[in-house]
Amino acid sequence: WAFESGFVECAAALSRGKKDVGRLKVKTTEAEPSYPCQWGCGFVSHAAILVGHERDDCMFRTSQCKLCGATMQAQFLKAHETKACPRRPVHCPKCNKTVTHVDMPKHEEHECPERSLRCPDCRKPLTAKRLPDHRSKYCSRRSVPCPLSCGAAL
Repeated sequence: WAFESGFVECAAALSRGKKDVGRLKVKTTEAEPSYPCQWGCGFVSHAAILVGHERDDCMFRTSQCKLCGATMQAQFLKAHETKACPRRPVHCPKCNKTVTHVDMPKHEEHECPERSLRCPDCRKPLTAKRLPDHRSKYCSRRSVPCPLSCGAAL
C-alpha cells in the first residue's frame, strides 16, 4: 500500500505508540529515489527525510548512555539509564543522599552519616554522625584530663 500510494510509514513513530500522530506518513515522489533505513527498522524514504530519521528517530540506531558511555540501540536506552546503568543516581535509604548505584555499597559502609556504628570505648550503638559528640562529651568510658593538671588522662 505504501509504495503504490507514494507514502511510507515511520516504524519509529509507530513503535513509540504516539497516539496523537497516528500513522505518520511521508509523501514521496517518483522523481526521488527511496532508500531503506541503515539501522534495519523497515523505514523507507528519500534521502532528505531518511537522514533525520536515522540520526534522531530510528529506535534501532546506536545510542550512548550519558552516564556510563555504554552503547546500545536507542529503544533500550531509557530502561538502561533508569534501571540497569551502574552510574545511575540512587538515593541512600538512610540519609537520602544521591550517589551512583555502583558507589552505594561504599557509601552505606563507610560514608553515610546515618550508618550504624558502635562506640569503640563503651560499645553503645550510635549513628556515625553522633559518634564524635558522644565520644567527646557523653561516653562513660571517655578519657578526661586529670583534674589535678598532672597531664594524665583518666
